[in-house]
Amino acid sequence: MENINLAGQPVQNTNPSPAPAQSNQSQSQPQQAQEVQPKPNKSVNMPPSEEVIFAVLSYIPFLNIVIFILKDDNDLIKFHARQGMIIFFIYVLGFLPLPFIDTAFLIVAVIATLVGASKAYKLEKYRLPIIYDLSTKLPF
Repeated sequence: MENINLAGQPVQNTNPSPAPAQSNQSQSQPQQAQEVQPKPNKSVNMPPSEEVIFAVLSYIPFLNIVIFILKDDNDLIKFHARQGMIIFFIYVLGFLPLPFIDTAFLIVAVIATLVGASKAYKLEKYRLPIIYDLSTKLPF
């Protein structure tokens, strides 16, 4: 008969014959498989750092300009604020009265905002295609 631990994996019995009964209580009890507990993810319960907050907020139109000016000492925040400014410009193009083109600009801007903010939350310097290239050409 094959023993199965709590994880559903087979456990081989190294001693097929039953152990003789002894007076010591700890030796007479059968050994149980030790369950490995996963380490809790501490980042789930911790509030986000100031860097995460400003990096995510840098994708909000108008606010990205303020964050770029106030947090000029942090490269990660400046990186996301530059991309946020280009996305802000795409939002402006999306509100121009151009048939079908305005809708395309708005869709691109919303998708870029969501992707950029999610990468900023993970503190990644993700280069959004085309948007990153345009953001490096900003004169400031």
